[in-house]
Amino acid sequence: MFFDTPEAMIAAGKLDGILIGTRCSLHTEMALKVLPTGIPLYLEKPVATSYEDLMRLKEANDAYQSEVVVSFPLRNTPMVQMAKEIIDSGKIGTVSMCKR
Repeated sequence: MFFDTPEAMIAAGKLDGILIGTRCSLHTEMALKVLPTGIPLYLEKPVATSYEDLMRLKEANDAYQSEVVVSFPLRNTPMVQMAKEIIDSGKIGTVSMCKR
């Protein structure tokens, strides 16, 4: 199913959870639409891009006590950065993806 707006998706009901993976600047705005619903939320980092947004998000979280999980993407960890450097260097040959 596709929806034109987050509000339409929420209004359609029967959601087991919502994952927010929009542009970083929209994470707080989208989360503030989900928290009042009580639908479990999976929120990508960063949860906010300004202190003001962070405080708005905290207030909403405190008010609604919805289930929230914040992702911890590994792409910026030293281990993944080292793997990327090795792949980019060509030392192990060409790395490609196999489509099934």
